Amino acid sequence: MSFCEEPTIDMDNEPNTNPPSDMPQGAFPVDRALHTHSRVEESVFYPGVRNVEPGMIGHFEQEHLRADDLLTTLQGMQTDDPRSEQLMRELIDMSLHHMQEEEEQFFPMLEQASWT
Repeated sequence: MSFCEEPTIDMDNEPNTNPPSDMPQGAFPVDRALHTHSRVEESVFYPGVRNVEPGMIGHFEQEHLRADDLLTTLQGMQTDDPRSEQLMRELIDMSLHHMQEEEEQFFPMLEQASWT
């Protein structure tokens, strides 16, 4: 069983939200949530705000690519792979750093730009 699996599709085309029985609790939803969050930012949010700070948007896109790489690696791992904990920690740390940059630097820039 892999560390993270792609969601399966049932007959109603709804994602299966039940993780495999031997998957660590919480791993399955994190995979899908991060992927969905990144795609929404890239397709909806970033195009509308790229002109405010293009360099920062490029930086965020690079962070998304790194997160995608980590998720792909984790998806191919067995749950007992000794590297999985270190890679999951890296993914968590990177995600927290990304959110902190958005909240402390980028969102204030957007707010200021909307008032000028």
